[in-house]
Amino acid sequence: MLIALVLYVRRPMAYLSFALWAWLLAPFVRRVVDYQLGWEEPNYVLLTPFLVSMVSALAILRPSRRAPVQLPPVAIFSMAAIAYGFVIGMVLHPSGEVIYGLVNWLAPLLFGLHFALHWRDYEAQKRWVASNAVWAVAVLGVYGLYQYAFAPAWDTYWLQEITGGLIDPSFGTPEPFKIRLWSTLNSPGPFANVMAAMLLLLFVMPSRWKLPVSVAGYASFLLSFVRTAWISWMLGLLLLLRGARPRLISRIVTSIFVVVALTLPVLSNPEIAPALSERIQSLTRIGADESFNERREMYRIVGNIVLHDPFGHGLRNQEIVNNLVVDSGFFVMLLSLGWLGLALYLLGIVTFVFRKNRARNDDLACAAEAICFAFLVQLVGGPVFSGVTGAIFWLCLGLTISADRHQAAQLAEPGPRVLDLPAPAWKRLQQKRV
Repeated sequence: MLIALVLYVRRPMAYLSFALWAWLLAPFVRRVVDYQLGWEEPNYVLLTPFLVSMVSALAILRPSRRAPVQLPPVAIFSMAAIAYGFVIGMVLHPSGEVIYGLVNWLAPLLFGLHFALHWRDYEAQKRWVASNAVWAVAVLGVYGLYQYAFAPAWDTYWLQEITGGLIDPSFGTPEPFKIRLWSTLNSPGPFANVMAAMLLLLFVMPSRWKLPVSVAGYASFLLSFVRTAWISWMLGLLLLLRGARPRLISRIVTSIFVVVALTLPVLSNPEIAPALSERIQSLTRIGADESFNERREMYRIVGNIVLHDPFGHGLRNQEIVNNLVVDSGFFVMLLSLGWLGLALYLLGIVTFVFRKNRARNDDLACAAEAICFAFLVQLVGGPVFSGVTGAIFWLCLGLTISADRHQAAQLAEPGPRVLDLPAPAWKRLQQKRV
């Protein structure tokens, strides 16, 4: 956190890179530490990205001298909802768990809000995204493939500890080519969400390395076997194509064909193809899918709970209720924020969706907005506003608002003055003759 404070003051863009990579690498560091020093729960290494991102609150507490702070409505309503959930939690069951819940919900928001409040640095933000998106796909993709093919000892050790030695189908089997990869993160879902967003950003980034790294990115993305993330990526791609310029559309289509041609040999490996084919085919027979039926039962039981508890339980760990995994973003929000908090949070999202003064002809803004909308669809399957998924969501939302404000400021600036100079002598003579 001290490093983050120094970077925030002296090198703001380096601070953003430090915060992003803290989100992406902290779970991996935790697993290596546990493997070397012994299992520890909770492991405070995982607090790193939250503490580093909380430094972004200085954008509100220590505003720029160039202009006063202008919080976007989506941030105001969302922070009000989080504050409500925190108060309810401290009234009903004050504990460190509620404080952690506050940090878990608030840190990703503050991280993304940093981009929106520093919209005057939008051009630097675009260069930052171009660099970090390529590196994120490369590091997470390559390590994900290594994890899938070799099942490193620190990953299998951690997996056996968190499952109590039992096989957890959501992670696969801790063996080479049978593991359900999660790369440097802590589960397949967050990894797939991060990779989906970064792969969509690569479509609009000018980089000569994006095609080579995309091969590792898409291969690992598919081997995460997270169907909701696959659907989100496809929806994000459709939204991006809808708002893109013709030249960008042709580049995207060409990139897709090239990546497919390069990725197919990797996925055709006999150790990989059967499991991947079975997972893809399950999309066409959802009704017979075991996880779908479990989720439907969860909706029935937890839905009855939230109907009789409109105030919510506060910002606690609401991932398990009555021995059921709450695999729904809406129910997590209802349990954590209550009906009032959910209404405030969704009202903030509505103000973002229907905002005015959208940035036009900006490829990055189109991609970031498409990612936000694609993530919102995932609310039926899991939370998207907290943790590393929330950090990526708010990052893209902050970039979108930054682009909007940057373009609005450019349009508001007066154009170059046109001097009313006298006409040349020959033209004055011609006018006199006429």
